Amino acid sequence: MKFKWFFDALAWARSGWVLESEHDSAFGSTRYWRKDLSWAEIKQNRLGFVFLIMPFILILSLVLGFVFYSKDLKIKSAEAGDVNAQVELALEYYQKKDFNKSVAWAEKAAEGGNAFAQYMLSYAYRCGQGVVQDFDKAFYWCEKSANQGESCAQLDLGVMCTDGLGSVHPDYNKALYWLSLAEKSRQNDDACAYNLGQIYLKLEQFEKAAGYYKKTLSINSRHDDAALNLACLYFNGTGVPQDYVESRRFLLIAAENGSGLAMANLGLVYSNGFGVPVDLNKAQGWLEKAVAVGCEDAQGLLSKVIAAQK
Repeated sequence: MKFKWFFDALAWARSGWVLESEHDSAFGSTRYWRKDLSWAEIKQNRLGFVFLIMPFILILSLVLGFVFYSKDLKIKSAEAGDVNAQVELALEYYQKKDFNKSVAWAEKAAEGGNAFAQYMLSYAYRCGQGVVQDFDKAFYWCEKSANQGESCAQLDLGVMCTDGLGSVHPDYNKALYWLSLAEKSRQNDDACAYNLGQIYLKLEQFEKAAGYYKKTLSINSRHDDAALNLACLYFNGTGVPQDYVESRRFLLIAAENGSGLAMANLGLVYSNGFGVPVDLNKAQGWLEKAVAVGCEDAQGLLSKVIAAQK
């Protein structure tokens, strides 16, 4: 018989299945089968083994084919001017850290008016990813995106207006405007709350600053900068009642989250007895921790505390 080897291999692939387990459920009985064979049997009938794994190879081929076809289709759509496809490709290449290609697609989508792509392009110019760093272009694209309602851009633009960027000088009123807009759609964003606190601090509206720092900590209890700023406000009684106990509590939060400046300040608290009995051992311990994490200001204080104990 001409194709006996073929039918023998097919019969081998179809035979030798044994029932491994059976489970009853509300949907009926479920059976699990396995192929009862050894490596010796596989070697004897390799073609049968091919028949056995053929369905899995076909499924894998179909999946890979679909993935590559989808990517090819997306590229063709993007080249034809589909802005959504351009943004998707920009994000894909960004995640792969291929910043040149990411910027190329983001630029096309940004020029097509897509707000998120404009934000991506602004970020690229600010960080110098895939383009030469250019703060003025970063501001330009960020403002375009923010004017279209992109909350990420509104937040970044608020920060840019707070600190100044490139040829753009600090403008606290503009910063407050953009951050307030961002807050409307970013209620649980610690970065937005913290930067609003920073703006109110610069505007010397200390009570509002304290409120936003507290909001920041309610969203992210590990935000050491917000905790450190609150500690300073309570220590000085600025915008809140003076309270050394509260000040120390916030210093502890910041220190536990790695703030060397908070550790140094705790050293000052214990060496001077602000709200606690003077304890030079505790002061030395906190100052040593501050030095260990790289706080340069702590070294001089540590030397004084050690000298005072001799």
